[in-house]
Amino acid sequence: MHPWVPPTPEPPSSAGWFPVWEASRNQQRELETAYAASVRMDGRQGSALLVDTGSPANIVGSEWSREHAAECARADVNGPQYAQRDGPMTCSGIGKGSQQAHFDVTHSISVGDGRWGTYTAPELPDSRVPALWGQRSMKAKRTLIDTFTGRIYLVGPGGYELKLSPGSVMHDLVESSAGHLMLPCSCFDAPIKNHE
Repeated sequence: MHPWVPPTPEPPSSAGWFPVWEASRNQQRELETAYAASVRMDGRQGSALLVDTGSPANIVGSEWSREHAAECARADVNGPQYAQRDGPMTCSGIGKGSQQAHFDVTHSISVGDGRWGTYTAPELPDSRVPALWGQRSMKAKRTLIDTFTGRIYLVGPGGYELKLSPGSVMHDLVESSAGHLMLPCSCFDAPIKNHE
């Protein structure tokens, strides 16, 4: 007689982590409008860049460009500058289906510390896609994202020192061939590391 072994529990569903919905073509515009509204700053006026580590590169929709150009005009700041791309960039997975950007746009920006800069991205025509600040651009600016405090740091050339409290855990990310940051999650036979 074999001893009783409890059944292996089903792994928890990831539905709460990664919500997915399917939309008919009639619902597509409503979803785009809802998405564009969901990435606005709550109760604040003005433009914002969406910090998007899932996007390898910057990308922006023409509607955001128009709105930001209006913000610049109100502040008496130069409007956007356009440059034709050497070839169109095809983009899918955001906005409506597959779209092509034929122009790069450069906008004047000021992120609240008194300094001005620029944001450059391929612009999707007739699109409500917000201004995505992508992984490659953040890497070039040496950003450190702190999701705990809701801050982003542009780290100087001397690097930084991070002191974690006991019990903290660090995981290494890897970069995909397309430029996305990935957290490996099938390292089942890796030994447990002591992080303290």
